[in-house]
Amino acid sequence: MLSIMDFYTLIAIGIALIAFEVFIYSFILIWFAFGFIIVGVLTLFLNFSTLYWQLATVCIISLLLLVSFRKSFLKRFSKPEKEISDNFFNEKGFGIIKNRKLLYKATYWEIDESIDLDDFNEEEKVEVIEIKANKAVIKKR
Repeated sequence: MLSIMDFYTLIAIGIALIAFEVFIYSFILIWFAFGFIIVGVLTLFLNFSTLYWQLATVCIISLLLLVSFRKSFLKRFSKPEKEISDNFFNEKGFGIIKNRKLLYKATYWEIDESIDLDDFNEEEKVEVIEIKANKAVIKKR
């Protein structure tokens, strides 16, 4: 039979798992770290008969913490501080009509059906109002 681990060994394993969690940021190792720390403290007050009971208690406590708190912690800590909009097509700018399409930001775009292309000349510079649903909304400069 394997002998039980000392309380300071269990707490040291818990601290090491917290250190790994800092680098991984998965919110999984932290719960096992708490499980090791809690069982380390319990080892001071309870007399575990074997190492297997200690490890089983670590697993049970860790899984209970994981299931109970992971989602709420992810919601709280994974939110960005401010919303970043990376839709760079949703900017106004200028483009050129070529082959009855709009050349804008190095891409050819279909022009919105509500716009009459006969009002525009080939190679004419136009103002781009927005890009939505892969269609460009334009107007004369």
